[in-house]
Amino acid sequence: MKRRGRPRHPDILTPREWEVLALLRDGLANPEIAERLGVTRDAVKYHVSEILSKLGVASREEAALWRPRERPWWAAAFAALGGAASRLPIVAKGVTIGASVAALAGLGLLAYGVLRSGDGENEKGTDVVSTAPPTSPGDVRASGERTLVSGSEISVLESYALIVVTGCFQCDGPNTGIARVYKLGDSVVSEIILDPTKLGFGPRPETIRKSPGGITEGQPYVGGVVATPDASEIWASICVQERCGIGGMNALTPGSQTAIVRSTDGGVTWTEMGRVGAGGGDVIATVGPGRVIVTFHEGDSSVLAYFPGFERLTPPEPGLSPLASIGGRVVWHSFENGRVWLGDELLRDFGDSVRVTYAFEVFAQPELQIGFALQTPGGSELRVVDSSGQEVSSYRYGRLALAHVDLGKGLMVGNADIDSSRLSQPLPDGSLTWLPAFFYLTSGEIRPIVDGFTTGSFLRNGRNHVIAAQTGPFLRAANTGSCLNVRETPDSAAAVIECVADGVLLLDAASASRLVAQTPVADGWLEVWTPSGHRGYASAEFLQR
Repeated sequence: MKRRGRPRHPDILTPREWEVLALLRDGLANPEIAERLGVTRDAVKYHVSEILSKLGVASREEAALWRPRERPWWAAAFAALGGAASRLPIVAKGVTIGASVAALAGLGLLAYGVLRSGDGENEKGTDVVSTAPPTSPGDVRASGERTLVSGSEISVLESYALIVVTGCFQCDGPNTGIARVYKLGDSVVSEIILDPTKLGFGPRPETIRKSPGGITEGQPYVGGVVATPDASEIWASICVQERCGIGGMNALTPGSQTAIVRSTDGGVTWTEMGRVGAGGGDVIATVGPGRVIVTFHEGDSSVLAYFPGFERLTPPEPGLSPLASIGGRVVWHSFENGRVWLGDELLRDFGDSVRVTYAFEVFAQPELQIGFALQTPGGSELRVVDSSGQEVSSYRYGRLALAHVDLGKGLMVGNADIDSSRLSQPLPDGSLTWLPAFFYLTSGEIRPIVDGFTTGSFLRNGRNHVIAAQTGPFLRAANTGSCLNVRETPDSAAAVIECVADGVLLLDAASASRLVAQTPVADGWLEVWTPSGHRGYASAEFLQR
């Protein structure tokens, strides 16, 4: 008797399940997947359950990480029995970020690093990073592509303070805050600089839908987070009323209010810049001093606009999303393929199987160059192109690695899924192998930053997406009781340029200029740069090294 119903699909997933998996990797929640595919939420829930079962994973995040194992010699025989061979899934976009992380709070969607460390050995059959010595500058493929390898751990460099978006992979929720990790003296300091519950908004009221007139209270939560590469401006969306539809994870309910906040001192103090009440309000990218791109809802449509002012922004093609603003023009990308635009012009097509995650300016070049962090079926790539789209350099990594900020002279910082067997010390039990990392392009190594990210309850096992880096060496304002005056000249009677709060990191201008460190300019004054870019003088009495 013939079996009734749809025949079993020869691939590990059905075509519809592949579509759902691709959208999971794009960071969409179930309601958004349902809307995109034109199916019910229950149908999406069923497909997600089937995907988890068939792939043998426990969560959406692990599904986003999954890719087919390398097939053994006998796989072709079984494939012949089953029909077509398994197609390679696309490792899709994790977040849309301008100079920073963004707007899909669930940036957790980059749940890429949920690979856990154990005995330091790689799981057999999975994609592994070469353990060969670092690639030398001359070891370049004929195509000009260089292979990056996972190297040993490194501490946070003394000259940089990393701005990091926090959140958990497993909770499938929005971002939880922003942290700052840096070195002061001989210690690595990890501290929260944005906690949405401590900004003075109070509880977040939410209407109980099944109880007319009923109200419950929750906590404000973070949606999108973006920053300039040097952290001179950091922006965040905070849902303060109802559910705001921000962060890529939460439903939108009537009466929502999203507060847009900004910091110009490296995240120590925050100012509310305005609110979005139409639903949404995720910040997507910085576009110049005091300005960002936001997205909000208008009827059944999602609208892009500059904030403040809400001047509408139209992509060059429908369905595109902004990644960054570089050279005064918006960089756009597609969720469906590897095409990117600079302003209204198509800049580059990286291919249908590629997803573009980050775009950032590559500095110290005579002409504009743009770095793109790509996710590919075989892992990830870093491509640098000029303003015409011509490729300047290319780097490949066998796992997921996303450079995000160029620090100059062949050094970048971002995140990577690292090979724990290359570490000098094993990671603590249960730690993720998805870590912040420095990318040494000249030597061909990606070196993970372990200190500050594998201890402490708020950073361990977190998303920990690096979105910006302040440049040091640093002096930390401390013990002022209010704020520290930065003056035009080393004189207590001089005009005040800026008054910085305790905890703000100032650039030590003397040390940065390779002069003798800890040498006051005159009578106990030190020359400093503030995070917002002002140069002046501050009393050494209130500065810590």
